[in-house]
Amino acid sequence: GMFRTKAIDGAIVREFDFGGKETYESYHLFLSGQFLNYWRASLSLAYYGETYDDQRTRGGPLMKSLSGRSMALNLSSDSRKSLYGSLNASAGRGESGGWLYTTGLYFNWKASSSLNASVNVDFSRVHNASQFIAAVADAYAATTYGTRYVFGVLDQKQLSTALRLNWTFTPKLSFQLFLQPLLSTGSFPGIMELAQPGTFMFNRYGEGKSQISFADGQYTIYPNGSAGQAPGFRIGNPDFNFKSLRANAVFRWEYLPGSTMYFVWTNEKMDYESRGDFTFERDVSRLMRMTPDNVYSIKITYWINP
Repeated sequence: GMFRTKAIDGAIVREFDFGGKETYESYHLFLSGQFLNYWRASLSLAYYGETYDDQRTRGGPLMKSLSGRSMALNLSSDSRKSLYGSLNASAGRGESGGWLYTTGLYFNWKASSSLNASVNVDFSRVHNASQFIAAVADAYAATTYGTRYVFGVLDQKQLSTALRLNWTFTPKLSFQLFLQPLLSTGSFPGIMELAQPGTFMFNRYGEGKSQISFADGQYTIYPNGSAGQAPGFRIGNPDFNFKSLRANAVFRWEYLPGSTMYFVWTNEKMDYESRGDFTFERDVSRLMRMTPDNVYSIKITYWINP
């Protein structure tokens, strides 16, 4: 028929801590196949059960993790060809209100037996309904054992590219290049605290008696109002705009059998701003203006034949 091979697989994963609390539960279905023209396709479906998260509060009490579901699709062309590629996409949504989707495109070019180049572009959008921000000690937070666990609603966008080049001039001479630009931004439109251990309930600052204000790059928060017993506290603006460009180049020379010399160049640019908006042209332009860190190194090995 249509397929050279086809497969269906399933998996059930359940994890527990030593107290018997279920910390992870998932059910998976995988469908995959190779067509007559050597193209491949796969589809995966997953359901995640309601469990307890022992890491969300970074060492604090357990939190409830609500159920969710996800799916992923991959399509790849004939890898025997000199030029082939793949396309993948995934999406997920949870009962918490969080969701995500990712897309990726990959190409590989085998120009000759000695030259190979590849490039992949990935974009993701994540809406996390409960991203951890900070833990603030407060004796009046009796419900959460003397600490306020501050969370935020995170809206994140990320775009990345990776370029790889492998060039073998001779069996003794080769060159490798890796280049990776990255743009990642995240904004926190809502700040809140865990209301009670073992739940997915939050007290949102700015509602009820609580107060929150922003000035000079910091949030000032009064959990039960400025006239309440609990003292106010400050946290830095969690919004971020991170940009980086990393490059590595390696020249390898086997000057004697078993003895090799490496010439390595590493270039890195990074920029961080406390802002959560994503503007491609502005962010790329700012990154290009940054002064890079350049590192040059030489490694020499000598094989002593006994």
